[in-house]
Amino acid sequence: MKLVRVLVAAAAGFVTLALEGRASDKVWDKAVCKGAGFLEAMKSSDAAAATLFGDGRTTAASQFQDIEKDLPYWGWTPSHEPFSNLIDLEIPEAVEALSWKFKQMKYYEIEHDKDYEHNGQKYKHTRAEMEFGVETSGTIFAFTQKSPANAARTFWRRKPEENELPELQSSSDLIWFAIKDAKLANLGHYMSCLVTNQETRDIMQRALQSKGVEVGEWPGYSFEMTSDEGQALLGSPNGVGLGYLLVQRKKELGNKCVTKATVFRPKDNSNPMLLLEIADCAVENC
Repeated sequence: MKLVRVLVAAAAGFVTLALEGRASDKVWDKAVCKGAGFLEAMKSSDAAAATLFGDGRTTAASQFQDIEKDLPYWGWTPSHEPFSNLIDLEIPEAVEALSWKFKQMKYYEIEHDKDYEHNGQKYKHTRAEMEFGVETSGTIFAFTQKSPANAARTFWRRKPEENELPELQSSSDLIWFAIKDAKLANLGHYMSCLVTNQETRDIMQRALQSKGVEVGEWPGYSFEMTSDEGQALLGSPNGVGLGYLLVQRKKELGNKCVTKATVFRPKDNSNPMLLLEIADCAVENC
């Protein structure tokens, strides 16, 4: 299993990176704006949320409404199996505090590994991959999120054109497959594990510096969604997948909002975690 190798390597210190950068004003302001936009859409009805996209759509719902068929149609291959041991993450305090039960967890790997044809046009696979864990009491763990655009750049050795990539490529739709397959009843937390995306890390660093703190072990430092820091973390590359998920799957998940963002790191590993808390919320904009 790829996940085990990744976590063991991280725990051994082979890929650990200290938070050193700091988001520029441009990156920070964009993330805050994006996070605030997600929060407004989360608190809106589907029709009201649709208007926030600004492209004339009448629903915020994802276009991919039959995800089990849509995945193979666009070249994706999903697989899953039980996964009961995440001690390599070295976060026992978080596990205890949040009552996570890994014996009730499923591990999903979704790979873009098949060539496919759409409207008479042939397309190449990109070697994109997404890896998620679904802890069935209510938590999604995002382990690997390699997008088709980034994967194709490496695999094809050139920058791909947008029309060469699958329409189904958003992590929010792939997360939805895992949630639906695992029959997750109530989504309460989303955790992006061992964050290596530099833009997200820079946003984390600026958020922590604004409070005069450094990334630490659990319980880390939490930011309410009413703050610029919380909104920036939601609008970061590692947060937007959840943002789109909650906006696009209102019919299936109900009206839910992100309420808090927590940044912490595992023991003996400086790669941080981004934990986003989720709760039911009322519709304020119809």
